[in-house]
Amino acid sequence: MTNLQQIVFLSLRQYARTAEQIAIDTGLSGNTVRPRLIELRAQGLVRKTGKFRRTLSGRSAAVYEAV
Repeated sequence: MTNLQQIVFLSLRQYARTAEQIAIDTGLSGNTVRPRLIELRAQGLVRKTGKFRRTLSGRSAAVYEAV
């Protein structure tokens, strides 16, 4: 696991979150977080919960959790 993947994964170990929430929690940009989520999903370490939350812009975003 790369350093950035670890940061994203550890954020999800605390709470299920959206990519935006992870970005806010970690200080990383959304453009850094989203690809890490894809990589972690491919490794079977993260999954979508099937739930959605509103983003700051009012859009709907998938909620992720650590497996």
